[in-house]
Amino acid sequence: MPLERSTGKVKVDLNRIAFQMKDTATGAMVDCRVSEDALRRLSVGGSSIISLEDMFEKHRDRIEDLVSHKYDLGHNPPQVTAEDV
Repeated sequence: MPLERSTGKVKVDLNRIAFQMKDTATGAMVDCRVSEDALRRLSVGGSSIISLEDMFEKHRDRIEDLVSHKYDLGHNPPQVTAEDV
């Protein structure tokens, strides 16, 4: 059941980004998350000047691949952590 990108808003929450993706098999919207630590690791430490949302957009394709994989493994809601990247 792979997930695909949704047009929904990205929500910056305490130490994470929350977003939705669409289950391609059922059409259901799936709540997904990526931690700030994962974003910083993807950004090789990341600058404190760059917002979490900007880091998310820069690495969105990779994050969505990781979230989709975790969802396929049964994680619901799927969340990407620093250990995943």
